[in-house]
Amino acid sequence: MLDIIMSHCKEYDLAVGDKKISAASAPGRVHYLGENGLIGKRLLLSSSIDRTLTVAASLRTDGMFRFFSVEGEERKRTTFVNLRPRREDRWANYIKVAISIFVATPDPAVDPIPETGGLSFTVSSTIPKNKGFGSSSALELASALALRPLFQPNMSDNELLARLAESHKAYFEREYDIVDFYLMMKAEKDRWTVVDESRMAAGLSCARNIATPFAGYKTVVFDSRVPAFESAGEVEIRIEQLQKSLEILGQRKSGMMFQDPEAIELIENETGITEEMRRRCMHAAQEAIRLADLEGAMKTGDIPLIAKIFQHSQNSLRDLYEVSCPEIDWLVRRAGETPGIAAARMIGQGFGGSIFAILTDEAEKEYKAKLEDYERIFGFHPQKHEIRTGESAKYIGLH
Repeated sequence: MLDIIMSHCKEYDLAVGDKKISAASAPGRVHYLGENGLIGKRLLLSSSIDRTLTVAASLRTDGMFRFFSVEGEERKRTTFVNLRPRREDRWANYIKVAISIFVATPDPAVDPIPETGGLSFTVSSTIPKNKGFGSSSALELASALALRPLFQPNMSDNELLARLAESHKAYFEREYDIVDFYLMMKAEKDRWTVVDESRMAAGLSCARNIATPFAGYKTVVFDSRVPAFESAGEVEIRIEQLQKSLEILGQRKSGMMFQDPEAIELIENETGITEEMRRRCMHAAQEAIRLADLEGAMKTGDIPLIAKIFQHSQNSLRDLYEVSCPEIDWLVRRAGETPGIAAARMIGQGFGGSIFAILTDEAEKEYKAKLEDYERIFGFHPQKHEIRTGESAKYIGLH
């Protein structure tokens, strides 16, 4: 933490100890179950990870907004007028989302441009970028937590998350997976988190933490290195299919949710949806049942049952939701054949990406030997990321 304060002071010629630099951090995350479904209505099992992103922020008097990334030694700058997303600002756009909660962007055609004000930011991160660990969500959340004491110190956590979610949607003009914010705020070390998106209006109570039985195991994410070309369109098609199906099923039961006890029967008997839509819905409904079964198995420490549940989930992603690929299937199948691996499954939106495996040191050695065949067969060299459950996002303080 002190490193980022020193970097911030050096970058912007400030003095340490004047209590004008506000700092906050947010962890990366992994979704183990439930990610592939209808955003806003899912039931997810996730955890934070021990990779974090830290933001330091301080007020300026020249009307400028400056952004500095420590790792890449990359700098961005803008003004009040340009506090809008710009392609060339890339990662700085996520900080702008947080700024917009507290600072109104003037319309140059109507509003006078402020003559004073502005902000300086420094960002430092150990979260791998573009690997499905939620680095952009962590950047938005840590920025908002750092700014709150400077502008609205009495704003509650629930209000902060609600406004951050609204700001992102308005800023980028698209639906956004805001579940990361709730997970990152609720997370606890050595525990996983269940998040019920249907209850997010209730605030942080939509998330609850559960104990895991994985003492003696570690979690490794293996990136398949398969480029997911044009996958965004396929993901959108599936979301649209789920949305349309839910509207039709809602005519049978008002307020229908895929995690409802009667959901599977309704899906099986509904004649107004296509067979492809039915497969998508069955995945979503069965995934909710798997999550409940998995929680029970975790309470009793039934590792074989845990492994079986995750395997069924992977099969469903392959056969019903149809977002897996041969490379991912190979990685998960070989994990299931390796003694000492408690669980393995695809993570992310699919069509490439990564798998996670919960395994012992000996199992990792055996599994890594099998990866030589993966490279020979598919031509990709998997990249390894060892992770542990992390802690929650937090405000670090004024320095």
